[in-house]
Amino acid sequence: MFGSFNWTNSAEKRNIEDLNICDERQFVSKYEAEFKALMDLTDDDFKCLMHPSMCPSCNAPIVNLAVIEVEGDDKTKITILSVCGCRITKVCEDYYDISVYNNYQGILQHYDKQIQMAEQNDDLAGKEMLIAEMYHTVGMYWSSFRFNRLNQDIIHAVGVPSFGWYNKHEDYPCYKIIWKERGIENWIPDELPRDV
Repeated sequence: MFGSFNWTNSAEKRNIEDLNICDERQFVSKYEAEFKALMDLTDDDFKCLMHPSMCPSCNAPIVNLAVIEVEGDDKTKITILSVCGCRITKVCEDYYDISVYNNYQGILQHYDKQIQMAEQNDDLAGKEMLIAEMYHTVGMYWSSFRFNRLNQDIIHAVGVPSFGWYNKHEDYPCYKIIWKERGIENWIPDELPRDV
């Protein structure tokens, strides 16, 4: 059961409420995972998300971006950047993990094969469902990564080194944002310049 209905007399008699009952395991398990991810956020986490520190120079929110990249055969290098409207500053750049990037790639590869099969079978509804499921699984993975804070109050977003295009002949280095914490979608663009 989920919705706005909260088992009070007002909800039952005076308010217009919503209550959904579902027993489809696939849907319920995703809803439960999302609910648990939200429940795992502490009061301090919500404060960091809802009222971030503001940059005194540009008056924009200051957010922590974890940039992940493969280094060597099986290591993930994680760099934490502090980002606001006027600057990007490296906060931590000497953290290594064996599996973070490989786990992320594994999720993408798993769904990529299924999405290709749905495309080959002209199953557009199945393809759309798989894409939505992939984004949800990736989001849940990065939500779990959030708890490894690398001495930060909170990780607001995850990015990877990439390149954008000025035109079809000229590119520029950037960070492509692959995940944003709930509630801060408008604070972080989908890509940031890679000039630190």
